[in-house]
Amino acid sequence: MSLSVQHMRWVVAAADFGGFSRAARHLGISQPSLSAVIQATEEKFGARLFDRTTRYIGPTAFGDLIVSRMRAVIAEYDAMLKDIEAFRDSRLGNLEIACLSSLAISVVPNAVRQLKERYPSIRLVINEANSGGVAQQVREGTVDMGICADTLAYDDLLFTPLAVERLGVFYSRVHFPEIRKLTWRKALTLPRIAMTERTGIPSLLDKHLPKFPDTIPPVVEVTNLATMHTMVRNGIGIGILPSFALRLDDGDDLAVQYLADPTIDRRIGAVSRRGRTRSPSAQVFADILHGLLKETQPAFDPPGQGERVAMMRAGD
Repeated sequence: MSLSVQHMRWVVAAADFGGFSRAARHLGISQPSLSAVIQATEEKFGARLFDRTTRYIGPTAFGDLIVSRMRAVIAEYDAMLKDIEAFRDSRLGNLEIACLSSLAISVVPNAVRQLKERYPSIRLVINEANSGGVAQQVREGTVDMGICADTLAYDDLLFTPLAVERLGVFYSRVHFPEIRKLTWRKALTLPRIAMTERTGIPSLLDKHLPKFPDTIPPVVEVTNLATMHTMVRNGIGIGILPSFALRLDDGDDLAVQYLADPTIDRRIGAVSRRGRTRSPSAQVFADILHGLLKETQPAFDPPGQGERVAMMRAGD
């Protein structure tokens, strides 16, 4: 006989109820069926599990050992079933995501808060990277999902659009009071802080803008968004960033213009390996993020309509 977890439950019940008849009634089975399972189990182990008299049925010393081990197996089995159920419902498990820094400092914190409120047992890891780095981590299978721009083409990746962000020029109104209506050509003649090539922003500009002859080189190139914001606030130059990376507070002396001719947009989405089903927790996180991106999508000014002084912060 192959010993199943169900059979172990029957043996344990016989020990708990001190008799086969009471145990069988509790289990909803016939006494002969229970007796047959116990006898087959004893034959399998080659030792008696229960002493049987007309007045008493109870475990032998060997039976006590076997029953205690069976209890442990049953408890572990039941815990496994609960964990599987919880994982399916996204309450448990590990979730590792690679994400653009612009989103990691804007909408992702609110998404993490909502996820943890619903499923507090999830262990969550966020890896910040540019779009190329995000795609690479997804391709290597080191993360469950990526959130990045749709700027790379890989046959083995599936991109699900979540939102659209637009490049904007932002600057300090205190240090650049002369700025009114900007064009791309005019913006590129002003002192500016540039993101490095590996962030993907320079290549996006190169793709959409002609080579203006009067463009001046950037004052400095940076990789960190906080560094960019600090330098712009201090008047070192203007900055060019995607809309979700632009964190302007009410009362801030920073302003942003979304320029036309051309408008430069890029799609933001969830990236996963093609043919691989997302884990339930990854899908829940993507759904939460999709909703937040829709809520916090900046209302872009019509092209050429000038500056926007303050923008809504993610989570406000």
